[in-house]
Amino acid sequence: MAVRMAQMDGVPAAAPQDPQALSRRIAEPVADLVQPAKSEALQKLGEGELAYGIANEWLRTKFSGASGTA
Repeated sequence: MAVRMAQMDGVPAAAPQDPQALSRRIAEPVADLVQPAKSEALQKLGEGELAYGIANEWLRTKFSGASGTA
């Protein structure tokens, strides 16, 4: 609402001082959320050949679904 009121008053939009700041601010909490899941998955699957195969197949299904091809 404040941004809209400033636009109506003719105040120029504020330019971010560091354009990458938002990206960094988002990446940190995402990493904090992903790391425990990654750790848990490694504990369940281990780090051997079987775990690699399971992870590879999971990624393959995710990417093939995203691209629309099978």
